[in-house]
Amino acid sequence: SMSNTEIWEGNGNIESFKRSFLSSDSVILWMLKNYWKTKKKYRALFSSELLVNKQLIHLTSPKQAEVFLANL
Repeated sequence: SMSNTEIWEGNGNIESFKRSFLSSDSVILWMLKNYWKTKKKYRALFSSELLVNKQLIHLTSPKQAEVFLANL
């Protein structure tokens, strides 16, 4: 919520436009800073020998995830 009210009553977590988008704690800023680093890290992990005998499933869209979960 962007209404400056607590997300869960009593925990003090108040979201605002400024905090969500403009502060150094912004999840948007964190994503922009870490996207490529994280993507590279997971690409290396998925191609590592640690996962040789593991089945990996790479889902790239909500629709793929929906189909995958429906077929479990």
